[in-house]
Order: sequence, then C-alpha cells, then structure tokens
Amino acid sequence: MPTPRVSDKVLSRTIKVLNECGGSYSQAAQRLGIGATTAKRHAKVAAERGLMATPPPEPAPDPTQVIEFPDFPDEELPDDELVALMTKQSSGNLGGYWHDREGAV
Repeated sequence: MPTPRVSDKVLSRTIKVLNECGGSYSQAAQRLGIGATTAKRHAKVAAERGLMATPPPEPAPDPTQVIEFPDFPDEELPDDELVALMTKQSSGNLGGYWHDREGAV
C-alpha cells in the first residue's frame, strides 16, 4: 500500500521549523514530534513540489565531532620523548588518563 500523500501545509510547516532550527533535522523533528528521517523526506518532497524558496541551511558542524590533531615536532624524537610530549599535550582528556595510570603505557 503506498504511503499517503503529505499535504503542502505539513510540508510548509516542516520547512518553517527546519529554518528556525538552523537546518538541524534532528532539532526540527523533535519540535514537530516526528523522526529526523521523516523531516528530511518532507524537505525533499517540499523541494520537489517547489514549496521552498531556498533549500534549508546546512546545519553547523557538531563541535564534539571535530578532531584536533596535536602539533608534532618536525624532527624525529626518541620514543620516550614522544610519549612524554603526547602525555603533556593530552592532559585533561582521556589520553592523559591512560598515561597517568600506574603501569599504563
């Protein structure tokens, strides 16, 4: 059985909330009480029907997903100096924890 057609009113509401949420499908979906996949489908259908003046904005990158690489020296270091450097740079996060434990590498 085919999926029932989504009304233009529902699609317009989804796009409005999506824009208010800065393009975050998960936030918009939560406000609307639907799943994020449904919100994405609504946006796609709205675009196909010409109900969107512009596509929804891309969400800002999640800062918890940004990977920061430490500064490595340009020259080769002996292993013990490299471990000491990495331990110093990673203090305060999980990497520092493992190096601070007794008997840990």
